[in-house]
Amino acid sequence: MDRASLISLRIVALLAALGGLVVQGAPAQAPPVADSADWKSVFDGKSLQGWELAKGYDYEDQGKVEVADGCLVLQAGQPATGVRWTGAFPRSNYEVELEGQRVSGGDFFCGMSFPVGDNSLTLILGGWGGSICGLSCVDG
Repeated sequence: MDRASLISLRIVALLAALGGLVVQGAPAQAPPVADSADWKSVFDGKSLQGWELAKGYDYEDQGKVEVADGCLVLQAGQPATGVRWTGAFPRSNYEVELEGQRVSGGDFFCGMSFPVGDNSLTLILGGWGGSICGLSCVDG
């Protein structure tokens, strides 16, 4: 991929968490794949600006979502707690970085959906009983 066409975003928030979850603000060091000036963090470590609570069936009884000590904290929900980015987001030629920590729970640590062309893809970490990691919604 040509660096001139590379658009990179640092994603440090999650779209779904069934256990307690903490997501840190901007990491201490830049990733080795790009200069730090190429990265845009969508979480400022101070507020929920640009984020909204996820809506729909899985999010009817969400846990508390807050910012504490530079981290986005999602408490367990029934069945899930989630946030979504409301700002502009590229559809191709970008990189995503996610940093998170499970502090309680044992199922579905994280599901993060992101656009790919005209569709979207979901990264699942610790799904279906806590042991499955992979990409969901590939080819529909």
